[in-house]
Amino acid sequence: MKTNYFNKISNAMRLWAIPVITGFLLILSGLGIALILDLKVLAKVISGFMFLSGFLGIIYVYGNSKRFDGRSFYLTLAGLDFVLATLLLTASDIKITTISMMLSFWILFQGLGKIIYSMDVQRLGVRNWDSDLITGILFVMYGAVSIFLMSLSPSFILLTTAIVFALAGVTQISLSLGRQTEYKSYVREMRMAPVRVA
Repeated sequence: MKTNYFNKISNAMRLWAIPVITGFLLILSGLGIALILDLKVLAKVISGFMFLSGFLGIIYVYGNSKRFDGRSFYLTLAGLDFVLATLLLTASDIKITTISMMLSFWILFQGLGKIIYSMDVQRLGVRNWDSDLITGILFVMYGAVSIFLMSLSPSFILLTTAIVFALAGVTQISLSLGRQTEYKSYVREMRMAPVRVA
């Protein structure tokens, strides 16, 4: 039983550093949204983040292509990253509403991706899969509400999005590092376990 769980969590931890990198990018993007006042510069920063997010997503899916059932949806999310980033870069008139709306849509679809991801890691035997599920549900709820309330105060939505990005980054880093620590502890246990002779 322990060996089976070890194999499952070993599969789940493949390319574990990519979610950590994405978490740091979320934090940096959140800080950029909160601190950068020039909308054109902010649009370029967010576009860069989305391009990197999409690129890292493709690498992660490719490295785990035989382990995740939701790989087609993950690739669709990566494609959406590239589309939104391109739209931001090519927009002739950058407004707070434009940036806020694109980020809200991004969060909404990323939330759906996290929900599907939670099902994948649950199938692989990761114990705290429900953390991804809760994060995904909160993302979807925030994205939907922010889109609905966009006309009231785009500036407030943008500032709130910065906070959501920062919190999501911290959560993602914590989850990934926690799972990696659990994986390493199982590696030590497996190495220290006595070999049984049949």
